[in-house]
Amino acid sequence: MPPPPAKKAAAPDAGVALARGTPPPEPPKATRPPEPPPAATAQKARLLVRALASRKPVAATISVRGATTQQVALKKGARAPVQVEMAPGDYVVDIIASGFLAQTRRVKLAGGNAQPLDFALVRAPKKKLVKVNNGRVELLKPLRFPEAKAAPLPDPSLPQLVDLLVRAPTQRLRIEGHTHNQEGDEGARKQLSEARARAVAELLVNAGVDPSRLETEGLGDTRPKAPNFTARGRELNRRVELLLLER
Repeated sequence: MPPPPAKKAAAPDAGVALARGTPPPEPPKATRPPEPPPAATAQKARLLVRALASRKPVAATISVRGATTQQVALKKGARAPVQVEMAPGDYVVDIIASGFLAQTRRVKLAGGNAQPLDFALVRAPKKKLVKVNNGRVELLKPLRFPEAKAAPLPDPSLPQLVDLLVRAPTQRLRIEGHTHNQEGDEGARKQLSEARARAVAELLVNAGVDPSRLETEGLGDTRPKAPNFTARGRELNRRVELLLLER
C-alpha cells in the first residue's frame, strides 16, 4: 500500500509570531487630502482724480465713500491726477473746493483697473439761489413746469441744489410734486404730480446724486399754493416742494 500523504504544516498564528520576535504587519496609514491652493488676493482698483477750473488744476478735497471711505486732498497746480487705491465696488465721490460749487459722482471700480475721473468745477455765484428754511429748501427762482408736462424748464438752481446736498451728506431730499386743478381728471393729476417729482429726482441723479438720498411723492392738486382761477395762480401750483430729511 502507498504511504499516506504528508500533512501540511499549520501557519503560525499571531501569538506564535510575536513569541518568535516577528512584528505584526502595520495597518495602512491614512492619507490626507491635498490642501487647496491659497485664495487669490483680490486686485485693488485705482481712481485717478483731477479737479479743474478753466482747465487748470485747483486745490480741492475729495471724499470717496463705499465699501471703504477715504478723504484725499488735491493740490493746486498738480498736473498729474491723484491716485486713490480702493477695493473694487460701487462708490460715491464728493468734491469740495473753496470758491466753487461742490459736485458728486457715482463710480463703479473694477479690480486691476485705473479709472480716470475729472471734475470741471464751476465758481460759486455771489448770489445764492438756494437756501434752507426750517428744513424746507427754497429756490429763489422756483422750478417751472409747462402745462400738463412732467419735465421742468431749464433752471440755474440745479447746480446749487447739488452743492447743498454734497455739503449736507447726512441728509436726504424729499421731492413732492403738485398740479393745479385743471390738468386732467383726479387720477391724471395724481400721476402727473408723481411724474414731476420723479423728473426732478432724475435730474439730480444725472448730476451725480446718489438715488438712495432721494424720495418722491405726488400730491396732485390737494395743496394749492395760489388760487386756480388765474393763469398766474395755476402756474404757481405747477411745482415741486423740496424738504431736507435726516438719513
